[in-house]
Amino acid sequence: MASFWVLLIMGIMVIGIIAYANPQLWEDVKVKIIGILKFNPPNCPQVNVSIEAESFSEPTIQSRTYDGWSIKSEDFPITCRSGNKEGENIGYYYCGGVKSIFGIQMINAYIEKTNISNDGSIGETYKYIIWNIYDENKQFVETQCTKYPENLEQERAKEFEKEMLKWN
Repeated sequence: MASFWVLLIMGIMVIGIIAYANPQLWEDVKVKIIGILKFNPPNCPQVNVSIEAESFSEPTIQSRTYDGWSIKSEDFPITCRSGNKEGENIGYYYCGGVKSIFGIQMINAYIEKTNISNDGSIGETYKYIIWNIYDENKQFVETQCTKYPENLEQERAKEFEKEMLKWN
């Protein structure tokens, strides 16, 4: 068992050295990982809420319930940005998703819905991170979803620890 951990640590170190030596390679890997995460599940709802206000000169959408789905944020308000990533339209607005604050991932927007049967039995809860996309006139285009990470708190603790180590 000890050899497994040694190999794992060595592998992580090698990946770290490669990423340090070739930052573009690391960026390419991150883009691929994000692409894998941004799949649209078949039951991704289209959450047609309008862009309502501006906060700190950024357009925002409000947390609310829409068609049985609760729209929530860990970082109120839910902010929007102009398209600036590969595959995006520079004239469109992208609201929600995930953003990084001091190296710690914050979920800007997610939706949640618990199914309740006619007899009152509580069913499965669906939870997705969402990106709402709007055109240049701030008209709704579509919602894209990805699965909400189940181990988010553990991932955040690791990210926070890494960030703290940078400051030592």
